[in-house]
Amino acid sequence: MAYRIFVPLLFISILGPTTAGWANTGLCASRERAVFSCETDKGVVSICEDGVKLHYRFGKPGNVEMSYPADDDTASPAFNADTLTFSGGGGAYVTFIRKGLRYTIFRASGRWGQHDETTLVGGVAVARGDKEVTNLACHGGTLSSLGPSLFRRDGLHAETPPYDFEIPDGFFP
Repeated sequence: MAYRIFVPLLFISILGPTTAGWANTGLCASRERAVFSCETDKGVVSICEDGVKLHYRFGKPGNVEMSYPADDDTASPAFNADTLTFSGGGGAYVTFIRKGLRYTIFRASGRWGQHDETTLVGGVAVARGDKEVTNLACHGGTLSSLGPSLFRRDGLHAETPPYDFEIPDGFFP
């Protein structure tokens, strides 16, 4: 009986990571901890923590299309963070500005579903000033430890003056 269980597990590990396997670590390196990771229609979004600073990555396993800070950037990147409060829920987000675009990575819950049921939304909202550029909504499972304890540990604060993030309509059901 143990032989039957062992063979399928060995077979899965030879095939490589499954969707569920890489979704848990996202695009983070083995020495990093994934603090946010989800799949969107265009690729995987990950925020990784290496014990010193955060890293944002977007792409597919084996093909990172965007990394912030860039791999050769030794300067400390400017990440800010804050929380959201909603009726029946709340959320948290991390934001940074790169090449004039603001990237806001978030996870939130609120009573946005049919019949006033609690619904989870999350993903990346990209804007230039007040204009939306693109919205990448998470689907499937989302790993997220965004919140006050992470923000305190990594020394992240809200921007001054405050950035008033509002979840774009495209994220709601």
